[in-house]
Amino acid sequence: MRLELQLDDRQMRESLERWSRQRSAGRRAAARVAGDTLVRQMLRNSPRDTRRYVRAWAEAGRDLDLGPFPSYRLRRPEYLGRVNRQLAFWEDVLRRLDVKARGQIRDRRGFRIRGLTIEQKSLLYQARAKVRRLTELKRKLIREAFAGLGGRGDAFETRDRLVWELHNLERYASYVERQHRVFARSARAVERRGPQVARAYLEAIDRGVGLGDRNG
Repeated sequence: MRLELQLDDRQMRESLERWSRQRSAGRRAAARVAGDTLVRQMLRNSPRDTRRYVRAWAEAGRDLDLGPFPSYRLRRPEYLGRVNRQLAFWEDVLRRLDVKARGQIRDRRGFRIRGLTIEQKSLLYQARAKVRRLTELKRKLIREAFAGLGGRGDAFETRDRLVWELHNLERYASYVERQHRVFARSARAVERRGPQVARAYLEAIDRGVGLGDRNG
């Protein structure tokens, strides 16, 4: 008696090939849920002085086709108000000392008061330096407030791995992160959505492969 067993694995191989292709779709679906959650949370946690920092994260997310996210109009920094007040104070000091130095102030008898004391001369030099530095700082703040570098999102995918990178290109992004821990605080929201991330991965695979193929 002779028994012969033949196995045709064509259907199995086709099913495995479809499964392999859909792993990529599953990774992208999971990354979309995780990435969208992360960016939205970072937008909530970001400081909004000039809005350059928060706008950069929104731009990075849009590069990865996440969102939609709000569009942030840039504005002058709040610090500019303090600079303007300091500048006005020292300009007034400088104006008063310059008037006196030119002998345009008269005493009670009507005689011109010429020259400055040593202390007044020292204050005059200090006022000139303050006005020069504050004027330069004001111009720099205004220039940088409306010349942001923005953000960028990059995606890299291999056979078994998908990497999405979010870049905040603003000059002070690292400093803001150290001060406000925007990413560190926002990452917890992604951890809490772990089940939704896993579900998105499996549902994308199910749509491509089919439940019948996965169950036999």
